[in-house]
Amino acid sequence: MNEVQLEVLDPDLVGEKVQELREKLLSKIIGQDEAVDAIVAALTLYWSGLSSKRRPALVLLLAGATGVGKTRIAQVLAEALFGDESNLTKIDCNVLTEDNQHYAASILGSPLGYAQADRPAALSQKSINSWRKLKGEEKHNVYPAIILWDEIEKAADDIHNLLLGILDTGKLTLGNNEVTDFTKSIILLTSNVGSSDVADLNEKGSLGFVSDIPKSSDKMVLSAASKRFRPEFLNRLDGIIVFKSLTFEDAAKILLIELGDVQKRVIDSGEPFLISITDEAKKELTEQGYSVRYGARELRRVIDRKIVQPVARLISSKQIAFGDTLFIGTSGGKFTFLREKTKLKTTREPVIEGRPYRSFDAWYDQLPTLSIKPEPEDDPNSHCIT
Repeated sequence: MNEVQLEVLDPDLVGEKVQELREKLLSKIIGQDEAVDAIVAALTLYWSGLSSKRRPALVLLLAGATGVGKTRIAQVLAEALFGDESNLTKIDCNVLTEDNQHYAASILGSPLGYAQADRPAALSQKSINSWRKLKGEEKHNVYPAIILWDEIEKAADDIHNLLLGILDTGKLTLGNNEVTDFTKSIILLTSNVGSSDVADLNEKGSLGFVSDIPKSSDKMVLSAASKRFRPEFLNRLDGIIVFKSLTFEDAAKILLIELGDVQKRVIDSGEPFLISITDEAKKELTEQGYSVRYGARELRRVIDRKIVQPVARLISSKQIAFGDTLFIGTSGGKFTFLREKTKLKTTREPVIEGRPYRSFDAWYDQLPTLSIKPEPEDDPNSHCIT
């Protein structure tokens, strides 16, 4: 009699694609690991073929204070799956109010025979699939669509009723009687319910008056959500994720991400140069931009005022040129900008469109003082400068 060989399996082990996605999301969404893990878990089910065929792959209500990444996580997910953060369907619920008599037509389309009946509705199958081609390859069988309902608490009650049907059956009948299938979709709903109370709580906590801020803020948000949304709506959600308020350390990490984006914009500008920012300047930017109440929004505004706009003026006045290195520091409470002229070696031939073909990575190797370097893409030539 043959002996049966049994192998011990590890159900906590995930595939390479899942792990790469999680790392991408965590690299750009700071301090919100619970939300990232919920999305990754849903995609693991979707890719394994075990997600429900009768409802959307995932429906999450993302709540919490403003400026903590609720909308941003949908954009980062779209970038990770489809290469661009705009490759999603976004419904701005602040215009879907009772006062707007045409809000239904904008997302459902007009009935047959009415004006603009041939105009695609925002939630038509054609619309949500229109951007799901990547490099000529159909992706909708591999990656789910991303539907973002931003500030859902501001939408009219009729919109909530419409969502009930989508969340329950995964289907929606449009004004022209066409049916949209949402079973291959991830639906993310953002909400600011309770955010003002949470902001007040965080400010009290920063003064030492509240001991357990995360637990108290969760209760505030969930209580506010139960008052704004009906039980049958909340019961159809896969979960409510309360985003944590950002700490100073979180803001410092977000600063590096935002500065990296500034460097990438400079590289893509056509006359690129490199940026090096001192640790003192980074700390000053974080201190000026960190806000317990407004999260990362003020940080981005500070970067724009203190770094982006001055750099734009340096470019327009031709004080900085192609191939230079711009050193940004602080002195006497002000930001300083110093230029170092750099002679770059041509790393590739022939000349493309009349200009030398230079590799960004080789350029970077020549300038080890650079403190900000954009993330490498899969294509080794994606950061080449021509």
